[in-house]
Amino acid sequence: MFIPYSDDNETERAAVVNYLLIAVNVFIYSTVNFQPDAWEAIKPYALYPDNVTMFGLFGCMFFHASFLHLLGNMLLLHIYGDNIEDKFGHFGYLLFYVGAGVVAGLFHVATGTKPCIGASGAVAGVMGAYVVIYPLAKIRFLFVFIPLFKKVEIYSWVVLTFWFAGQLLDHFGETEAGVAFAAHIGGFIFGSIVSGLLVLADKIEPEKSREAKRLSHRPARYEPPQEKVEIDLEERFIEEKKNGVPCPSCVKAMPFTEYRGVQLENCFECGGLWLDRGETETLLRDPHLPYSLLNPPARNPHSILVPEGERKCARCETLLQTVEIEGVQVEGCPSCGGLWLERGRLGDLKARLG
Repeated sequence: MFIPYSDDNETERAAVVNYLLIAVNVFIYSTVNFQPDAWEAIKPYALYPDNVTMFGLFGCMFFHASFLHLLGNMLLLHIYGDNIEDKFGHFGYLLFYVGAGVVAGLFHVATGTKPCIGASGAVAGVMGAYVVIYPLAKIRFLFVFIPLFKKVEIYSWVVLTFWFAGQLLDHFGETEAGVAFAAHIGGFIFGSIVSGLLVLADKIEPEKSREAKRLSHRPARYEPPQEKVEIDLEERFIEEKKNGVPCPSCVKAMPFTEYRGVQLENCFECGGLWLDRGETETLLRDPHLPYSLLNPPARNPHSILVPEGERKCARCETLLQTVEIEGVQVEGCPSCGGLWLERGRLGDLKARLG
């Protein structure tokens, strides 16, 4: 028997909403289920496929039929929910959780015939989001085969893919009456689609595995110094200007990106960003800047030819001056008001200015 108990993901914020959801479910179970007529109290909040009510659609996800039913759902919510709340934010996670529960209930209504209660549909939505955002996270299991007890770790994509496949087989095979497999399937699909769309829209970023993070922090491999090739920067600046706006650092024409009506020049060599007068303020006012713009990849740091303090304006060739904005150093043109931000400086500014 494999019993999951945790994952290897750390969170940056306290999972307040996730703990609150667990507490509410436990409180309702301990208040209602120990009564002699527990089912009579639960009846109005169950979801009936032939008589759907708002009480049933929203209330069913907070009631459970047995202690094991409650324990299984809350354990899975404890393992997966805190990380999704960390990505979605407290209010966003609450909306997502309730939305997953409602969609799961509608899947049950479309295919089932018996009343349904339990948080498993909403929890399945959380699991669907988890496999998209943390596919290489490790889920920790306690392997129990008396007298053997052993801890094992399995990638989340393996665990959750097999779990979802099992729900499909059980649903279409009707192997266990009384379990709302359709709700599990619907919640999982909802969670996967919502998180996938957020990833595609650059609202959230999938997490690397612990091994990938460790390798990304490994010191750079030593490379012998290469022979310097003398380059006439003045001539190169004039030549590159024919093709576009030259990078003040690499002296290569920068391709531009159109973002909400603003034409931004990005350097694909060093990851820097050139902003004309007014564009900085426009970007900083945008609450949903894509991650790729805030933290562009450094393509080739060895291509930097002009050090800070000697760089020229990409527009009017005036010598740039180093200025400090909220503790972040940028280089500005005193003539045209343009700004040159080295890789990641826009993200630093955004973080400092909120």
